[in-house]
Amino acid sequence: MLFKKRKYYHLSVEALEKNLRALGISEGDNIWVHSSATDLLCSSMEPPQKSYKSIVEYAYDIINMLIKLIGEKGSIFMPTDGIERNSRAQLIYGNPENYCFNYKRAVSTRGVITEVFRRRKDTIRSQFPIFNVTGWGKYAEQVLSENLKSGPYPMDEHSPWYKFTQMNGKVILMGKSPLDFNTMITLSCNIDRNMFKRPVFFDSLVMVPYIGNEGIKKEVLLKILYAPRKKSQLTNYSNYLNQEYSNIYNSIELENEVQIVSYESNKQYIAVRKALEKDVTFMDPRFWPNKPEETFQYKVLMYIKGKVDIALNRM
Repeated sequence: MLFKKRKYYHLSVEALEKNLRALGISEGDNIWVHSSATDLLCSSMEPPQKSYKSIVEYAYDIINMLIKLIGEKGSIFMPTDGIERNSRAQLIYGNPENYCFNYKRAVSTRGVITEVFRRRKDTIRSQFPIFNVTGWGKYAEQVLSENLKSGPYPMDEHSPWYKFTQMNGKVILMGKSPLDFNTMITLSCNIDRNMFKRPVFFDSLVMVPYIGNEGIKKEVLLKILYAPRKKSQLTNYSNYLNQEYSNIYNSIELENEVQIVSYESNKQYIAVRKALEKDVTFMDPRFWPNKPEETFQYKVLMYIKGKVDIALNRM
């Protein structure tokens, strides 16, 4: 046997806390957490002192550590969507699976840590059916309170995504290629939609049903983002922002290609807007993997882009 297979262990909660502190996370911070517990379970070469019977126990300890780290003066938010990204687009075709969001029951599709978090008795979950968020701490109610006013753009000025960014909270991404699930980048599509030269939402308004806190079925009219993403596309775009606008992201490399990344949400938003002023967005084929300039799709899109730009200049 030429190569001995490496054995990876879970990153201890103590080591995770140490890394977060090294990235500038401290008491009183407002944090927004994207995570993959599965990746963290295989991110260390050092055998931990504590073992876990299940991934749920590990997630529970991570959440308790975050709460202790942030303290009563801070807040924690996690996306807890009850519907996956691909399924949101399917709503355009008439809700074939008869989807109806119930904030009290819908399981989070954003990973084990988010599901354990939203089940806590001391957290608050938004009733909004798309881009759903759960919060804990000092500003949880303030950030989530107006979410049902959002529409037709789900991340508009009433959304937790926008309010958190206005607070200049800190975003934490944990896992393999963590910038690939940096959903906060799409905030600009909703807030600065008139700056985009090409459509980023489907034309049709979609009626999305949900169960409110009264237990009554309601509906909200929403625009669905048309933003097909390829693997590493958001990472490539984030790297572009980092190079162009002065080191937005801080990161720590763990074992097995796992990373912890943090950044200030408003700093990223400002950089995204500056890029948008140059007509650079995360949807550009230049951020696709595997030399997009050589693909037929890239050539077609560049041809269409040229035609649209000429038409807009003549208006």
